[in-house]
Amino acid sequence: MNKVIIVKNGGLFRLLEPSLNELRSSIDREFGVEINGRCYLSPVEVLYLIYLGYKVYIEGSTKPMSFNEVMSIVDDRELWVKFVVYYDLKKRGRKVRVRSERGFTFVDPQTKEDVEVVVMEESRKLKVGEIVELIEKYSKMGKQLLLAIADRHGDVTYYHVSRIHPTRSGKEVSNELL
Repeated sequence: MNKVIIVKNGGLFRLLEPSLNELRSSIDREFGVEINGRCYLSPVEVLYLIYLGYKVYIEGSTKPMSFNEVMSIVDDRELWVKFVVYYDLKKRGRKVRVRSERGFTFVDPQTKEDVEVVVMEESRKLKVGEIVELIEKYSKMGKQLLLAIADRHGDVTYYHVSRIHPTRSGKEVSNELL
């Protein structure tokens, strides 16, 4: 099985052939998602298939899609950066799931905790308040937060982000000072 047939459906691609189970058995069990009995792949997963050498066809086409063709039909200016981080995590042996518009989830092999990966371009500015919001959002969900920042060369740097409560002489400093 080296041929995949898809159809663009909003921001995702609906998988027509092979079945999601067949695809998962050849790639990994975290691949794709099933919604209302239909199987979908994210644009990042479609790019990953092409990178792995799969021939990916849009339904009715006789010519396989190229990496650049997928990039051009998806309305996401950060798609390249997301792919770079997705590929890097896969290369590191992580079982990655595409979970949101901003990133991915995987289970930390040491702690067995969910890790939410938020992807950013190196040139994007992030305010401290945005980081605090992200920390609070994911800590409420019981997840660790990892910021993945990719540069223009495709190098990825990961930052584990968490909230700390500074102490003074062993006593916790009041939150009013934070």
